[in-house]
Amino acid sequence: MSYHFTRLVVQEYINEQNVSPFSLWYSTIDDVTADRVRVAILRVALGSFNNCKSLGKGLWEIKLVFGAGIRIYYGKRGDQIILLWGGTKNRQSDDILRANRYWEAYLQTEEHAAWH
Repeated sequence: MSYHFTRLVVQEYINEQNVSPFSLWYSTIDDVTADRVRVAILRVALGSFNNCKSLGKGLWEIKLVFGAGIRIYYGKRGDQIILLWGGTKNRQSDDILRANRYWEAYLQTEEHAAWH
């Protein structure tokens, strides 16, 4: 028997102000939630997308079922996972819009970099 683990590269989106929106959100959560978020990201990095849902155009959501219903938003491009934002079920609609703006900004930056 053999096992193959897919390893994806996980990075945080850094905006024009040289700030990671994901880190800003992450700094507001408690230690127990932070531990669960780290485990969820590690699982995705290893190729497990069980709790993930495509939101379209490369934007994805990780759904953690505990507490306030934590959501982690990321973009996926090839073997790269770009952490964008996090939130809760209560603010899901606004958080998805925000994550989508970050994803579009990231893609524009990457596209611009490819031309230079």
